[in-house]
Amino acid sequence: MLWRYPNRTALEPGVRLLPEVLKKAGYQTCHIGKWHVTENPLQNGMDINIAGNHIGHPKSYFSPYGMEIWKNGPEGEFLMIGYFFRVGCFWHKNFLILCYSWWMIWE
Repeated sequence: MLWRYPNRTALEPGVRLLPEVLKKAGYQTCHIGKWHVTENPLQNGMDINIAGNHIGHPKSYFSPYGMEIWKNGPEGEFLMIGYFFRVGCFWHKNFLILCYSWWMIWE
């Protein structure tokens, strides 16, 4: 997010991230997907965290996902496909970070 910390798994304490700034401006923030920035996205301004790092990680990548915050899709639905179908209404009025590897979807 800052492009100043390559090849690290966490930031030093006290580094402000974009979601924290946006939250103070009244946005609701959501992170979906990979998060290798801090241990818990919720401590860095995210209001919702789905599958980011160890906090919020799904029990399965196929429905049922085993996450309290995320509704299960049709039996056997791949989690990344579910991301696309369910995030459209969120980013209309809020800030969303959706991190995924697009090539995995088509394999």
